[in-house]
Amino acid sequence: MAFTLLTILLAACSEVDERPFPPQMQYAQREMDENHDGTFALYLLSELEDSIDEMPDYIQTRYKLMKSEAEKAKQMQPAYQYQHDDLYHALRQRDSLFSQQISEEREALEQQRQKYQESLRQNHLWQWLGAIVTLGVVVALYLLWLRHRRKKNDETDKIGASILQPVFSDIILRLGRLADKGEQPTADEWEALRQHVLSLHPDWLHRHGLDSTNVTPQDLQLCLLSTTTLRSKQVATLLGVSQQNLRNLRVRLYTRICGQPCNSVEQFMAWVRA
Repeated sequence: MAFTLLTILLAACSEVDERPFPPQMQYAQREMDENHDGTFALYLLSELEDSIDEMPDYIQTRYKLMKSEAEKAKQMQPAYQYQHDDLYHALRQRDSLFSQQISEEREALEQQRQKYQESLRQNHLWQWLGAIVTLGVVVALYLLWLRHRRKKNDETDKIGASILQPVFSDIILRLGRLADKGEQPTADEWEALRQHVLSLHPDWLHRHGLDSTNVTPQDLQLCLLSTTTLRSKQVATLLGVSQQNLRNLRVRLYTRICGQPCNSVEQFMAWVRA
């Protein structure tokens, strides 16, 4: 998506350089096509000798080709066939007509250039609007994703806060500091956490079937830590297991006690905090 957005922005900022052939070259080509007069064509092309080097390569290439064709046409129909005065007056008359036609062509070209510039501005406007709309859609989707993630976190916090009040008790703060140091609790600290949970909910062990002989000390410690607001990484450190093993322990414990498969860790957390 980022690549598509960059492509749209580059296309919006690009400009097209389409430069038409000079009118002298256009009339010289018309003169050779209609009258096969290389002399007058060379006369027209001679007006571009001082400025042809500043023009684009494709115009220079066409200019050289037309000049070569005019030379061949002049050799096939030499100028000596005309009387000197007739040739002079013909050139003067053609030059006057050419000036008038040049003026009309310049006006037409100017109108075409203005229309082209206007269409180019409109195209750029639509391209910019498309880029802005695309960017707005990306931002809107990102904001929706952030909202969904925040809502999910809020629901998790509500579940965690529904069993322990207050959340920041002394034993939980102590366990959090131990986890951050990479240390594990002592037997007294495990007992303090157990007494803290039972002081808030005396029937918690019986309600979840954790007072059975099938429940190991590690299972009980996992459930006790899952009732707190400690992060999964801290819980894994306190139990001395990896985060992947912690997830597997939760899923297997739920399946063993509840007798039905556990689809997610959130399902286990909702059960143990119910």
